[in-house]
Amino acid sequence: MPSLMDRCAEGSDCLWLDYTAYAEKLFGDHIPWLDTDALVDWKRKVCGLLAPEVIAVPVEAVVDRWLTANPQLRDAMSAKRRLLFPLKTLLSNDALRTRMVDLIGTLRVAFNTRILAVVLPSPPVWIALSYRQAFPGVVAEIDED
Repeated sequence: MPSLMDRCAEGSDCLWLDYTAYAEKLFGDHIPWLDTDALVDWKRKVCGLLAPEVIAVPVEAVVDRWLTANPQLRDAMSAKRRLLFPLKTLLSNDALRTRMVDLIGTLRVAFNTRILAVVLPSPPVWIALSYRQAFPGVVAEIDED
């Protein structure tokens, strides 16, 4: 299967819809980010309706759900107030990394004819998000450095 960049370079049409919020409201249920089989079923329903060529995995949404289900990681992220500490703690969590690898691998197998896009926040956005997840209500000041 050609990659997204290859398809764009050759001038092929490619439909990438950001359908997550729309489909969540349409199906009237939360997206089961932490249940791989249920997520594949949910994505299949979406694909049956919208027929996107790109299956997106928004890492921010998965991480947010993971932190809700695993408050001990959020506690570990708030152990130090240094700006990068929450993100470093989050990214070094073996259970979360294993979860992401399993999720992405399963989606790759289930949707092997479609492009799979792992969507990450930009580094400054991710720093600010992880800081806010560790310290709710506190806004991190991010500069050019």
